[in-house]
Amino acid sequence: MTSPRELIRKYEPVLRFSTDGEGEPELFFPMAARDYVHTCGLRRRFVGWEKEPGSTLFADLITVSQPEECYLVFAAGDLGGEIALESGAVLQMADHGLELAQAPPGDKIALEGMRGERQIMPRMLLDSGQAAQLEQALDGETEIDRQPLIPEEVSGWFGDKAEKTMQGGLETAAPGIALESAALDLEWMQFPALAALPAVIRARAIEKYEPFRDWTRFPPVYHFHVSHDRGYKVLQYWFLYPYNDWASHGGHNDHEGDWEVIYVFLDQHEQPRHVAYSRHVAVGPLYGPSTAVWADVETVEGTHPVVYVGCGSHASYITKGKHRFFLYIDRAKGDGIAIGPGTDQVWGEPVSLSYRPWNKRFSGPWGALMTSWLGKVLPNTEGPTGPGQKGDKWSRPATWAGIPAGS
Repeated sequence: MTSPRELIRKYEPVLRFSTDGEGEPELFFPMAARDYVHTCGLRRRFVGWEKEPGSTLFADLITVSQPEECYLVFAAGDLGGEIALESGAVLQMADHGLELAQAPPGDKIALEGMRGERQIMPRMLLDSGQAAQLEQALDGETEIDRQPLIPEEVSGWFGDKAEKTMQGGLETAAPGIALESAALDLEWMQFPALAALPAVIRARAIEKYEPFRDWTRFPPVYHFHVSHDRGYKVLQYWFLYPYNDWASHGGHNDHEGDWEVIYVFLDQHEQPRHVAYSRHVAVGPLYGPSTAVWADVETVEGTHPVVYVGCGSHASYITKGKHRFFLYIDRAKGDGIAIGPGTDQVWGEPVSLSYRPWNKRFSGPWGALMTSWLGKVLPNTEGPTGPGQKGDKWSRPATWAGIPAGS
């Protein structure tokens, strides 16, 4: 019988990363959980720092009381003191997590200590036709300001990129927004990145991740777990990205921390039969996991499944190309860096998740809590929980992915 680590190595995946619609490359890649945690701060809701930014250890995730009330903070924790508002909005610490403060560009605002009623980024300024369409897409749950879109006013909040793309009239109000005409149907419109965050947080995430781009010292790694479900031995491959910046690549959201997973399902003879790749939120066949029988999977050397990774989103796809998520396009063309067997960059030593106390005990988010420009703490703007907190996705992956029972 082959050992779990030998099986994991035998079927370890090849990740093919992608550029976005403007040719911009992926900026964040899988890193070791230990390295990520060591760069973070640990914060308790409604209280403050348990561990200051850059001082958190794995042991703290195990020993902290009421871990569900805590969360890791990667980049936002280093935004302290005062900062000039270049884009008109910044993230700042508050009792409930992180909130967005607003002020005229150029003003300074303290990033710590604000309390009281939440302040949010200004809502989008849309004309009545666009507002009605957006409300319909959001099931009427959000009241949208029905005002003329004034490019100069909106670009003042969202920076030069917005201003440049608005030269022809009603085009863009923020990265990821392309409202070209109120007469266009929804299927032809790229809607606002509803969970886009200010550029200052992304810039800090890029800066903090910079040392880990030295792959001679910090090679990309995956985390693994071997489980059993529905008659299969399941090889779980978990990838931890420090930051999801999909909104900056024309997508839906940003958030700190990003756990993604793919599975290889082996039969009783340890032969591969199926795969399942996670992609966004599992809300039906369109947005749930990608699944395929092994014979239909692209491989390297016959045993290493190929994964096409969405630019910025890190969603995993079996086939390369443009994939739709709600009203957004996830570009997973595989035209960027590749990691894994048969590529120029092989994996570092895999990290086992089995029997890891921090994976079992720490139930808080692996990234800061964030408030979107809609003023809601949306599920897809805050950091995710770790693998061991994923329910069926961790303990019954074949059931979660809808893989038929093996013989």
